[in-house]
This record gives sequence, C-alpha cells and structure tokens, in this order.
Amino acid sequence: MQFAATKPLAEAYSFFGIDCSKLQAQCIVAKNMFADELETATVKTVAKKLCDMTCAFPDLSKFAQVVLTIPVSSAGAERSFSTMKHVAQ
Repeated sequence: MQFAATKPLAEAYSFFGIDCSKLQAQCIVAKNMFADELETATVKTVAKKLCDMTCAFPDLSKFAQVVLTIPVSSAGAERSFSTMKHVAQ
C-alpha cells in the first residue's frame, strides 16, 4: 500500500486504465481502512477484500489484479548460476 514504491509499475501499466493520481488517493484510504489488518494479512486476503470493494477502490483493485497476474521470471537467476558454473570449472 506504499504508493511511492509502486508508482513506476503503475505508470508502466497505466494502459490498463489505471489513473495514477486516483491510485495514490485510493492507496492512502485503503491503508488507513485496513491499518489494523495489514500487519497480519496475507496477499490473498488483501486481494479478496479489494475485489469485494471494487466500487470503492477501482484503480487499486485493477492494479492489484495486474500485479498478481504478472509472471515472475527466474531467467536472470538461472543465467547467474550458469555463469558461476562456468567460472568454477
């Protein structure tokens, strides 16, 4: 829920209809609303709450869906280990 950390990603995926200025305001409101729960909540429970409140947080719920569906690549790590393997030989 820290907008400063997510701003570059939000701007990169703004073509999905995410308004960064509204997203910033929604992050502040959501952070205050869920302050007690955020420390113990899992990603799954936070995402579910946002999906249940799409009318209140349209940009934040859309951003959460985008972030949770971006595939994580391990190609960089695999290249590093491959390089280290060649150096060790």
